[in-house]
This record gives sequence, structure tokens and C-alpha cells, in this order.
Amino acid sequence: MKKVIIALVLTTSLGLSQAQASDEWAVGTSASTLGLGLEVTKPINHQFNMRFGVNKYADTLSREIDQVKYDANVSLQTVAFNADWHPFDGGFTNGLRLTGGFMINNNKITGIATPADSLTFTIGDTDYSTNDLAVTSKIGFKKIAPYLGFGYDKVSKHHHGLSLTADFGILFQGSPEIDTPTVSGVDAGLVKQADLDREVSKIEQDLNDFKIWPVVAIGLTYQF
Repeated sequence: MKKVIIALVLTTSLGLSQAQASDEWAVGTSASTLGLGLEVTKPINHQFNMRFGVNKYADTLSREIDQVKYDANVSLQTVAFNADWHPFDGGFTNGLRLTGGFMINNNKITGIATPADSLTFTIGDTDYSTNDLAVTSKIGFKKIAPYLGFGYDKVSKHHHGLSLTADFGILFQGSPEIDTPTVSGVDAGLVKQADLDREVSKIEQDLNDFKIWPVVAIGLTYQF
């Protein structure tokens, strides 16, 4: 009977321990090249974690170049689904991890170009001179973008409390996609569609360097 009681106690204790481990979660916040972020991490075992997060940033930029005023609305918004692998055990290196996954990528830029009055400027292959004209275009990226990187955190089955996190990686968001620009103003009808199409092609070539987006993030996480 005594052995049975001891076995029941051990079994119950093991069950409670496993339940507590399965209930472990970590929440964190970060600042990165994708904006401000919130994320939730779920330890799977002592080496693997699943991590889900959202990042967001918005800003308005304005600049004048060669008598053309450029206004841009920058909107960064991503939803990340990542898996972390901690290949090392013990000491500081225990926090080092490799990360792979993907992001739902809603990053976009809306730009408006407004030439100064009586300015001669080029759209496509044609020179225009007008007193009332504005060109608006939208730049977007591939909606599902793979992510690879490495970083540091102390989230695991054996850790609780506050810790530092860091990420360094690349978001493979593909070539920028530019919607056909829209022309507004009294003289909008003067602009040829063929010139707008040529301008889009030129801009897409100029933006090819943005096919990959570097990700650098630092933050804090708390594991319950």
C-alpha cells in the first residue's frame, strides 16, 4: 500500500510539473527596423520555441528635389510567425538562437510628386510643363515574405522572469510592386498613359535593392 501511495504521489507530481511546463508563455516588446513590436513566445522544449509577433510603424516624409516636392507616407506593418532553435546548452551561449519563418508583409509607401509652377519635367520619355499637376503612386511588396536570422533570448522551459532579446536577420520581401500612378489636377489629361508605364518601369528598377529588408531588433521579454 505504501508503495502504491508513493507511486501515486510521484505520478501526480510529474503530471503537475508537465502541466506547468506546458503553460509557460513569454510576452515581449521591441524596437526594430520594422517598427515597434509586440510578440508572444511558446517554449516547445529546451531547444525549440515558437514565436508570434506584430510590428508597426508610420511616418510622413517631405522633401524638395529640383523644384519638385515629394511627400511620402510610410506604413510598415508585419505579422511574424517564427521558429527559434537554441543549439547550445549552458552559460551565455544558451541564449543564442537561429530563427526561420515568414511574415505577412503589409509594408507600403504612398508618394505624391508635385512640380513647382511652370516647371519643365520628364515623365517617361516626354517633357511636360504645367501649372497644376500632381502624381500619386503606391509601392507595395510580396504579401508572404520568408525570414531568416539569428538572435538572443533566455526564453526556455527552465527560465522565468525578465530578459533581453535581440534579432538580426533578413526579410525576403521581393521586388517592389508599384501601382499605376494616378494624375490629378487641371492638366492631368495631358499626361500619356504610356509615359506613366515607362516611369513605373524605371522606378521598379531603381528600387530593386529593396528586395531584401534588413531586420535589427532589440527588446525585453518576460516569461511567466
